[in-house]
Amino acid sequence: MTAVSVAPPLRAADCSTPRFAVTGPFARVPSALKVTARLLLGASLAAVIAVYALQTFDLDRKSYGEGPILATIERMRSEPISAEFLRAPDYTLSCYGPVYYWVFDLAARIVHSRHSIIPGRLVSLAAALAIAVLTAWVVRRETRSVELGLLAPLAFLVSPTVSYWMPYARVDMLALLATLGAYAALGPKRTSVVTAAALIAAGSLVKPTCALAALPLVAHLIVWRRWRDAVVFSLIVVVLGAAMWGAVQWYSRGFFLTGVLTGNRNRMIPWRGYAYGYEFLASPLGTAAMLIAVYLLVTEPAKAVRSLWCLGFLLSLGTSFVTVCKNGSDHNYFLDPALLASFVVAKCGATRLSAVQPQRALAALAGLAVVLTLPSAREIKVVVQSLDEPSEEYVRVQELLREEPTDVGLLADGECVDVALAAGHRPWVNDSFLYMLLVANGALDERELLDAMRQGRIKWLLLHNSIDRQIEKMARNSRVWPADVILTMQKHYELLEHTGETYVYRHRGPSS
Repeated sequence: MTAVSVAPPLRAADCSTPRFAVTGPFARVPSALKVTARLLLGASLAAVIAVYALQTFDLDRKSYGEGPILATIERMRSEPISAEFLRAPDYTLSCYGPVYYWVFDLAARIVHSRHSIIPGRLVSLAAALAIAVLTAWVVRRETRSVELGLLAPLAFLVSPTVSYWMPYARVDMLALLATLGAYAALGPKRTSVVTAAALIAAGSLVKPTCALAALPLVAHLIVWRRWRDAVVFSLIVVVLGAAMWGAVQWYSRGFFLTGVLTGNRNRMIPWRGYAYGYEFLASPLGTAAMLIAVYLLVTEPAKAVRSLWCLGFLLSLGTSFVTVCKNGSDHNYFLDPALLASFVVAKCGATRLSAVQPQRALAALAGLAVVLTLPSAREIKVVVQSLDEPSEEYVRVQELLREEPTDVGLLADGECVDVALAAGHRPWVNDSFLYMLLVANGALDERELLDAMRQGRIKWLLLHNSIDRQIEKMARNSRVWPADVILTMQKHYELLEHTGETYVYRHRGPSS
């Protein structure tokens, strides 16, 4: 009789200790301590979420990329989308897929809020909450521990990588939710492989780099010698992804895929990989996860490599070290490793500690929850106080522009785009940094913009940094406008006033 090779269950050699499969790591710990630990971990998690929820409505705290996304949505509402958005004023540039724009627009319609970044922030907050819930459920399912299920999302949400990027109206949290869904869905059955692949393909329509999350998943299938599943997974990601992007390109008349291909032709700067990678690994979550992963690779290499979460963390970390070298990248390129690190800490690290001394390990988790809650409680007070202080930017800029025809030209930094839109004016360029990159790689010609600035057809500048500050950034090669545009600003525009975080400049007139 011919022997039949059957692939072992996917999670049979995961990080968690086998004897916890039924009872959980804290089964013999007194109930009072377990209840206390759960209450403290839950309270800490609630405090962190409350901070992000309050920050959603704090418009004094903005990210550069929120305004460009809002401007793209505003234009998509007003006229048929096409590749012409990328080629002529008003330049409406994008290097993402359409899904986040659609969800952002839907949220804005539901809450009846236009010209505001808040609906997009609510989408990011909802995605972060979904990530927390799914993370808790997966860890609880695989460790039989409510406490570890609460620890994993808490470790993720309090990490500097996440706090730096939340709760802004950016695509990253929604894309990360698709990635986590793929990891959570992957199991021993072929249907789970198909589901995981479909989620990765769909996630790429939120943020194209989501497709890179397919690499650790394929590697995991190969490690388990699931050759056919690895081929099926790869084919579905490629074929379904290509079909989805083809449909999007057709629907948008050449806008979205063209924007992705042209907007990501950035030069690579190797030192960025070292700088951002070091910053992530120096964070408490990054350090803990890396120490645990290295320990497992040394003591139990087979289990470490076969663990979906440990292997996924290491490969995702390596991918992030490379992709963050792209000019324009930021801390968000380490969101995937941060999420997977929280699984490594909860499933691969905490389970081993609890195997040695479950009662002390649980007491330590309770103490950790208290330590993490105190900064969040203080931050809640700070954010509430800032919400009580009305922002002057919207009111003052609207006063300045109220009498101007809506076709009067203006330029705005990303942090000021929403202010311009609220005043009824659409900037000539929605995304100055992406515009600078496209000028640098030859995809756009800046002469039309420079002529409009010199002639006064662009009358107003709304800048997050003064022109002098822009000049300083230009000297350090950290500018967000092309150099010629900044020099033209300096020559032809004068500061009218400085309101809040917005510098308002006006064209000097024909004599200039």
